[in-house]
Amino acid sequence: MVDNLLAVSETKKSFISEHWLLRYEILYRYRTNNIFKTDINQYYRGKKKKTMNYDFFMSKSKCGERKQNEDYVNCFFSMLLEENVSFTNFND
Repeated sequence: MVDNLLAVSETKKSFISEHWLLRYEILYRYRTNNIFKTDINQYYRGKKKKTMNYDFFMSKSKCGERKQNEDYVNCFFSMLLEENVSFTNFND
């Protein structure tokens, strides 16, 4: 079920399509929690799909080079991920 929620037809639509917040928070946890990252990598190992990781969802081009609106949105969320910003708090 989660695979279907995370699926995007194009990586440039990662944060402009439905379930963007779920996608963002999973990527945040993937970047900041090694146990979660290991579990995700283990789950996707052997599957025909690409791994659910940061590089799959984010373009490697520089933010200043992007010209389309969805690229600016992805750049914004990429910067938030780089700064380890989360919209949730599961620590309490």
